[in-house]
This record gives sequence, C-alpha cells and structure tokens, in this order.
Amino acid sequence: MIEALNRHPSDKIRLKFQYLKEQSSVHPAGFQSMSLSRVVCHFWEYQCPGEEMKTWLVQGLNIEMILRRDYDAQPDDSWMDYTYSGLTSIKSWKGNHRSLQSTVDFLQRHPLLKRIELKPDHEHDNTPWGIAFAKRMHPYSCKVCSGDMVVVKVDEEWLYGRIEVIFLDDIPHRGVGIVETMIQKLGTMVSQSPHCLPFVGIDFLSPVGEYMTSKDLIGILTRNLSHLGEVNLRLGKFLRDILTRECAQILGPGSAIDEEEDEESIAGLVPFRERLRSRGVLCGLLYY
Repeated sequence: MIEALNRHPSDKIRLKFQYLKEQSSVHPAGFQSMSLSRVVCHFWEYQCPGEEMKTWLVQGLNIEMILRRDYDAQPDDSWMDYTYSGLTSIKSWKGNHRSLQSTVDFLQRHPLLKRIELKPDHEHDNTPWGIAFAKRMHPYSCKVCSGDMVVVKVDEEWLYGRIEVIFLDDIPHRGVGIVETMIQKLGTMVSQSPHCLPFVGIDFLSPVGEYMTSKDLIGILTRNLSHLGEVNLRLGKFLRDILTRECAQILGPGSAIDEEEDEESIAGLVPFRERLRSRGVLCGLLYY
C-alpha cells in the first residue's frame, strides 16, 4: 500500500492513522528503505521514541499531535531531541526541564506547531512565552494560576489562548487607571487565534472591588479585550465585591450575594454580562 501511495502522481493523497503504536515486529524486506512522507499519524503518546519510531521519523513519518499525558512525572526531555514532521500541536506538556535554548531550538525545528496545551505544573519561566509575558507585564507582578494553560503561535509570536492571573501589586485607593494599565498589558499577551477560543481569568490581591464601579470595569474590559471577539472571561472576587456593593445600594441592606447561589442567580451578574455584550465583549462564564 505504501509503495502504491508513493507512486501515485498526486502529492495530496495521504495514508492517515488515528494512532500508531510501536511494536517489536519484523518488517517486510525493504520497508526501512521506503519513504513515509505520505503517511500521517494523528497522535502519538510515548515517553521517548523507541528504535522503530526513530527509524520511521528518519523515513519521513508525519506526526500531527504529541500527547504527553503522565510521561513527564520523572523529567525526561530527550523526546525533544527529535524532529516530528507535520507536528501541529502538543497536549499535556509539562515543559522543558533543561534550558530555554533547547525549547527555542525545538520550536524552530517545528514551524507548523501552532498550539501547546500545558499541564498545571508545567515549567513556565523557562519558555519563550513565559519570558515574553514577564517583560510585557513589567513593572507589574502577577501570579500565573496553576490551571491548564494554552499557548498558540500567531504571526511567529507565542501568545496565550488560556491564562488566569492574579495581580499581586498594591494598588492605591481609587487606582482605576492602574487597573486598566494592568489589564491592557495582559490583553496584548492573549491570542486572537482561530486555533483557540480565548480564556482569560483576572483577579487582584488588592481590594479594587471596594471602589471600582461596574461602569469602570466594563469600560476597561471593552477598551482592552474587545479585540479578542468572543472570550471566556472569568473575573474573581473583585467582581463579586463590586456587584454586592452596587446591588446593596439599589436593593437595600440584605441583598449581598449568597455564597451558595449559582452564577445565573447572582444579583447583577446577568445584567453585567449583557452590558458587556452590548459593548462588543462576547463572554461566557464571568465569575469564579
């Protein structure tokens, strides 16, 4: 079959496997001399290429996705020494435990790689996107939350498709302008890529919800996140503080948000979302 595929005049025809498993089998005579450049494996999940896979990679086998799962429990990044033709995505990656340069080299060898889903405990500071994020956010400090993150490549730059941050700096009372600058910087690191619906989580250690208004927040989000189009937006305790205070002013004492209520029944949350949507920020879940 592979011989017939390689002889076919159309270069667009491919033999595609959903999953390809290495086996200690004896291949037919001549198999190791065949080109596998028209053979595609949709995903592969092993800790490191065995001898068979190394041979197949040399023969030109295409691998679209690498699934790491739990293979990085004991850091072994030797799988990154190889080149995987056709690679477009990596899932459950814990990061490279060796060096930034080896990560850069791996990315440069895989120009088709557009999306990486990162495990919660991945190495963040030793990556191109982690370093770019720290530089972009300067002089502000923030904690990148340990949830699953996604990075995507847009115009040769690695940006976040999914990220949750907590801003750690003390913000002066009524420092709405500083809050906007922080969110503006964050917005420049979030992708508008078709490969990922953006997910952005934002919270503050500083009690900004005590003085910000919902009008302030909607203006900030509109000016700095509307370029993302539809986005799953999660705003932390500060949003709850804003809505609790404003609902109390409108409805009177005793209208504070109940901890047991679900999102749809939180007073003021649905109107807040609709006001955001009317300003061009199409968002999913708002509160967490």
